[in-house]
Amino acid sequence: MAPKKAKKEKQDKEELTSEEKKTRADMMALKAEEAFKRKEEVAKAHLLQLQKLEEQYSKENLQKIHDHWRRIMRAAKVDELHKETQQLSEFYQYEMQHRDVMISKRMQQLEEAEQQRHMAFSKHLQIVDGLIDMHHIRMKVPETGSCYGNLNISNLDNF
Repeated sequence: MAPKKAKKEKQDKEELTSEEKKTRADMMALKAEEAFKRKEEVAKAHLLQLQKLEEQYSKENLQKIHDHWRRIMRAAKVDELHKETQQLSEFYQYEMQHRDVMISKRMQQLEEAEQQRHMAFSKHLQIVDGLIDMHHIRMKVPETGSCYGNLNISNLDNF
């Protein structure tokens, strides 16, 4: 009789009531919804992980870009400073040459002024010597009785 019981159980499974069918469909729908939510959560977690990884790459690449830009700007600044230094050096050389020329001119003028002073001083000494000589001659006049006494005309020519 055992085989009859198996047939009967099979028939019981096949003959479900509409309520049981609805409950079974609801359970299947709930399982499918839960599976979909799990897939959705896994996909969301995966996307968040990918987003974090992308943000990390973005930060690293941005840092690399900034470093590269800084190197470019440093090189440009170095070039600019080299040019400015070169210009200042050229200007300094020009100024030094100009000042050297001015100093040499002033030295030449000073030498000429010293020569003129020396000539004027020697001329002054000659005149003073002549005046002293004339004074001595005049001092001798009362002795000789003549106004011009022994006056040498050559002595007067020096004046």
